[in-house]
Amino acid sequence: MYYVYLLISLKSGIFYIGQTENLLQRFLDHNANRSEFTKHKGPWALVAFKQFPSRGAAMAEEYRLKKLKNKRRILLEFGIEPSNIKLTNKEA
Repeated sequence: MYYVYLLISLKSGIFYIGQTENLLQRFLDHNANRSEFTKHKGPWALVAFKQFPSRGAAMAEEYRLKKLKNKRRILLEFGIEPSNIKLTNKEA
């Protein structure tokens, strides 16, 4: 099983969307600064994830979500009500 996941930095509120086969290990890697983009931007909270049967399907969904750019739309795509997550006007 492969996963597309959504992280939010508890420090800055930025989003990170990624894909992996081992969700727990990847989450631990992000919080241990072993990922180049997320390094020193944490701590990170795992907000949501989706499961996929193949890496190709997960990569396609990751790409599609990253193109959205709008945080509210991304949250809705993960089935999260945006009003449940505090977003500033700049972030929305």
